[in-house]
Amino acid sequence: MHNEKFAAIEATVDQAIEDMTEEQLRYRPAEGKWSAAQVLEHLALTYGGTARVFEKRLAEGPLGGMPTPKQVVGQVLTLELGLFPFKRKSPEPVAPKGTIGGGEALGLLKSNLKKMDDAFAAFSAKYPGGGKVSPHPILGPLTLKQWPKFHLNHCRHHMEQIAELRAAQGLRRGI
Repeated sequence: MHNEKFAAIEATVDQAIEDMTEEQLRYRPAEGKWSAAQVLEHLALTYGGTARVFEKRLAEGPLGGMPTPKQVVGQVLTLELGLFPFKRKSPEPVAPKGTIGGGEALGLLKSNLKKMDDAFAAFSAKYPGGGKVSPHPILGPLTLKQWPKFHLNHCRHHMEQIAELRAAQGLRRGI
């Protein structure tokens, strides 16, 4: 990986699901709750979406802007403190469909993580300056340093969910 935070994502995911079987990855504690496989699929979709955003920004240039006061608060909570204090429904484009298993979801996650890392590296090489580069759908415009921070903190948030799924199945903690 080009970006250390993206490399940390891969290591964090690998550790969180270490030794989990396909059956354990598909375990859902209740209707409407995600399985570990669905968490992985969700992350894979977010990485693929961000890769496409950065590929577009690479072609068209940075898309700056100013965050709203609410977005600034969200950025501080999420990026600086690593908190996801508000329960939100996943945006439809990155909501897991639940039609793939854990192994396939992990493969998609790693593939999309690499695409995101490559797109981010290409964008960073072409536009090395600071400033806002592209808006996040909830947090608003983010900088080159904020995007990887968001994805690492988002991953950690979801790995806590996987730790809870492990505990519900009587498995030792993976992270």
